[in-house]
Amino acid sequence: LHRQPHHPLNILRKKIYNFFDEEMTDSFGEKVTFAKFDSFPPQVSIEQNFDSLLVPSDHICRLPQDTYYENPQTVLRTHTSAHQTTLLKDGNMSFLVIGDCYRRDTVDATHFPIFHQLEGVRVFERGEV
Repeated sequence: LHRQPHHPLNILRKKIYNFFDEEMTDSFGEKVTFAKFDSFPPQVSIEQNFDSLLVPSDHICRLPQDTYYENPQTVLRTHTSAHQTTLLKDGNMSFLVIGDCYRRDTVDATHFPIFHQLEGVRVFERGEV
């Protein structure tokens, strides 16, 4: 939905992208460029979704009643943070990630098993903080 031309999520995505493109500067007033990623597949490894983010092996969110397992090594991502370590390892120092996330929730007025998330990550150099 976040890529459908007139969908509210796409309109919001464009506004957020525009803000980061036009307004983001470092502590010295220099422009900071954020790479944008919005088409990662929703299937991720257990390593990406939990292990690399230091989610304890006994954490409740790893249970099959909370997470959609495709097989013992692969899940539907429960958050876009599942892509952070890969992007950081690839040398991305500032980036935005948007995507669908999947959690086993009982559908009610405030819960649905699919939701949309956009997150930003920036690694600061030692002198910037």
